[in-house]
Amino acid sequence: MMHTRCENSSVRNQSQGESTRLQNLDFLRALAITGVVLYHYTARYDAAYYRAEAPLPFEFELGWLGVDIFFSVSAFCIFMTLESASQIENFWAKRLARIQPAYMAAILLTFTVVSIFGLAGRESNWWTAVSNIFWVNMIPSMKMVDNVYWSLAVEMKFYLFIGLIYFGNKGKNISISWAMLAGFGALLLSLEGHFGHVGRIASLIAEFVLIANYAPQFLVGIMAFEWPRLSRKSRMILVPVTALLLWVTPRSSDIQAIMLATMAFSFCILRMPQLRFPKAIIFIGMFSYSLYLLHQNIGLIVIRELAPVINSFTLRFFIAIAVSISLATILYRLVETRWQRPLTVFLNELLCRVFQSTSSRAKSRLRQVREEA
Repeated sequence: MMHTRCENSSVRNQSQGESTRLQNLDFLRALAITGVVLYHYTARYDAAYYRAEAPLPFEFELGWLGVDIFFSVSAFCIFMTLESASQIENFWAKRLARIQPAYMAAILLTFTVVSIFGLAGRESNWWTAVSNIFWVNMIPSMKMVDNVYWSLAVEMKFYLFIGLIYFGNKGKNISISWAMLAGFGALLLSLEGHFGHVGRIASLIAEFVLIANYAPQFLVGIMAFEWPRLSRKSRMILVPVTALLLWVTPRSSDIQAIMLATMAFSFCILRMPQLRFPKAIIFIGMFSYSLYLLHQNIGLIVIRELAPVINSFTLRFFIAIAVSISLATILYRLVETRWQRPLTVFLNELLCRVFQSTSSRAKSRLRQVREEA
């Protein structure tokens, strides 16, 4: 049951879980962002797009799996916010405040750079930039300032569902509940190509509403966090179910074994908070979100624009990485961490008012129905 009473103290104090950095999480974040950046800079486009010699000297074809690692880490970390939130609106306020400042700044910066230098097939207008800021790009087929934002739309839907499940179940049996949602989504996805338009609609609902292509990856992180709380019977059910869901999702098409190995590795690292890593890895993990937001379009422009003066793709590749890391570090220091707390307070108060208003109207309507009866 959702509470509507506002408790501002809950957003002014960070819990111990949120304030303590776990190096195993930063390691996975660093690994994930490294894979994604390498993929976008070497394998996402043909050599002509980079103005590079063909073929490229190296490619990282499977780097896109970094996004799946991000999803598992996000699901694990979400409990730190859920367990420090007094009510569902507080949780949603915290999550939106966590991602919105850097996201908004990245949109404006990326839009400006692409508008000045151009990028074939990736230019956008002011309407696209504004609509992205307000998450209109969560609607399927809506254009994005940078295509990497698709995963943020998935994250936002995950926050919506996990909040409802967690507070609806009072924090219990989250792994089982999410496995049921993921299983239902997989079932709807399987209707693609069957039952005509009904099957197509069911598949679209699974893909764009229930995030069925990525629900198993989130399940890995949820299960990793709840593992000590799960009974032996629950573990014996969840492990094969998770493996099956990862195997059948279209996301794993043709690389099922690699996907299973990647998620198994992610699960194991998530269960090892005692691990320690070099400071460089922790540093990359800290600003991995800002780097994810900025690296693609801006990095591609750097690689392309340097072609007339630097023939070596390898050198331009490393310069693009250096530029992206520098911009991401600035974004992390000046925006991502600075504006999270005040925005959390503002959004929490706003959502509390909305929930209170909705609750009052619902109670008024219920009284009216009873009187009419």
